Amino acid sequence: LRAGCSEPWGIVSSIGTGAVTAGINRSGDWFRTMAVGWGEPSGSYTLVSESLNAIAAHHHRTGPATSLTELFLDRLGDANISEMFEAITRGRSKIGGRLAPLVDLAAADGDQVADDILTRVATQHADMVGGVATALSMLDDDFELVTSGGVHSAGGAFSDRFSARVHHLCPGAVLTPLACRPATGAVLLALDALRRTAP
Repeated sequence: LRAGCSEPWGIVSSIGTGAVTAGINRSGDWFRTMAVGWGEPSGSYTLVSESLNAIAAHHHRTGPATSLTELFLDRLGDANISEMFEAITRGRSKIGGRLAPLVDLAAADGDQVADDILTRVATQHADMVGGVATALSMLDDDFELVTSGGVHSAGGAFSDRFSARVHHLCPGAVLTPLACRPATGAVLLALDALRRTAP
């Protein structure tokens, strides 16, 4: 958070394989999500998990067809859906955040299921920003919202939906992509501490 903010306060949304949202207000109060996957989305992992749920739902005839099926089969090298899920559940096939770009690819090609997943997960992550802002009484404040992690840096439809929802909840949020190493924040925090203790 501190590495990306020009002031000692603001909010950070870090979305990679997992995710966390945290903030500090002008009074120095802080709040962060637990980053445990319960009650909050988990970045690219959630995008992949939602995709697998959609693929399985179509196989079970309870959901619509999606091009995610062929994209996942092709990437994982499986012949059919049953083979793919057997390999996943038995640990022969490793799934993870590396498959998340397939969701954006399918959505860009007009797949409604993939588009819905992107919208849903982006909205959930934006809602976490709103939750942190609520906890810190920052909903009506102007503040920098630092974005970091692979999902944010990939841009695309996810970023568009995330930004739109954030500005609906927090009109004064200024999205600020992290442009330096996170360790820079440690130096800035040390300088902040020196300023507070200087005579």
